[in-house]
Amino acid sequence: MAQKSLDPRIAEIPEGPYCYTPIQAPCEENGWVFRVKPCPFWQHYDKEIHGELPDEYKPYENEFQGAYCTFLKTGDWLPDGTMLLWDQVKECGENYGDDSWDEVE
Repeated sequence: MAQKSLDPRIAEIPEGPYCYTPIQAPCEENGWVFRVKPCPFWQHYDKEIHGELPDEYKPYENEFQGAYCTFLKTGDWLPDGTMLLWDQVKECGENYGDDSWDEVE
């Protein structure tokens, strides 16, 4: 069985497979918006915070939808970085809410 991390920040990571906690489902009352509370470690790419994109991303800079995880200290545009953070798909492996994930090595 995998050893549990003692990092206290893990308690701040939302349960489930996404980098957010659902707050309200889309409905007429809220203008059909899916309301969420994002993970405190998830950040949308911001040139001022994260710096310039690599050259291969520059042609798409205006439409770029990358994200960065301050818990993992990596982002979608970085070499050996994440791939699905832009869509708020969790890549840290923490708090999936199913202990069977802990047994995967």
